[in-house]
Parts: sequence; C-alpha cells; structure tokens
Amino acid sequence: MDLVAVNPVFNLYDQEWPLRTSMPPLPPAKFVFATEGRCMGLALDSIVSHGCIISGGRVTRSVLSPGVRVERGASVDSCLLFSGVQVGAHSRLRNCIVDHNLKIPEHAVIGLDPETNRREGHTVTDSGLVHRSRRLPRRERARDCNAGVLLASAVFCIATRVLADRESSSTPASRFPFPP
Repeated sequence: MDLVAVNPVFNLYDQEWPLRTSMPPLPPAKFVFATEGRCMGLALDSIVSHGCIISGGRVTRSVLSPGVRVERGASVDSCLLFSGVQVGAHSRLRNCIVDHNLKIPEHAVIGLDPETNRREGHTVTDSGLVHRSRRLPRRERARDCNAGVLLASAVFCIATRVLADRESSSTPASRFPFPP
C-alpha cells in the first residue's frame, strides 16, 4: 500500500513522470451521509478514483478504482478494490484485493480471519492477503490470484527500478523504466 504513503516510491503525482491513461467519463468521487456521531462517508490515507461513492462507509489506507461504492456502516481497510465493486452495508474488509464488478453482501467479514476466509473459498496468501474473485473453480481462482500477485510484483519491480534510477541519475528522461 505504498501508493497511499505520504512519499511513496512510485509517486503518481510526480509531474516529471506523467501517467498516460484514459479515464471513462464518470463524475467525481462523492462522500455522503456526514452525520456527526453516526455513520459518515469518510476516506483517510486512501486513493479514491472518479465515480466512487462512499455512502456512510469508512475507507482507510486503500485504493478504490473507478465506480466503487461503499455503503453505510461498511469498513474498508488496506484494500485494493477494482472497478465496479459494491461493498454492502456494515461489511468489514481488511487486507483484500476484490475483483471487478463484485458485490460484497451486507454484514460480510473478509480478511479479518484468514482460516474462515479459506473455508469460504477465498484465496488467502501466507501473509494474510485475501483475494476475492468471481466464483470460479478453485484452480482458476488460484490462477487469477497468481495473476494479481504477478501484477503487484511487476508494479513493485517498476517502483524499485524508478527509485534506483532516481538515486543514480538526475535527468528526468532516464527515470522511465520503459520507453514513453
């Protein structure tokens, strides 16, 4: 979750190393139901993409992709939620990667007890990271989780290379790990 750190190794806001991406036409993120002392739409130390709605839920140290919805009373901590994920009311998620367009039911608890998550059919890494994917046969779920771990490893390798390049060179063009 280095992306949400104050000074991440792979800084998305570095103007000398721009991101090249296209964004779907979605409205800005929205935080609703701010009732002091009751449920409150809130995100702390997180990246919240456009089109997200935090509707009385709490998000901490997480990355929310476009179009994610977190309902009232839900808690999302140290998670990566891909686009279109819906987190039901009063659900609790911790240390999770949730695949595209999945709906987490109300009162679900994922990532707090790895053994229970394994029994429920989720893929759980040795470090306790839970991968919630589409309902696929166990072998295919493992392959999807491995792809997610592979993607995370690739991002880590790029970030490590960027850091090494920053230390060895002062020219911005040499900091790209691949051609622009």
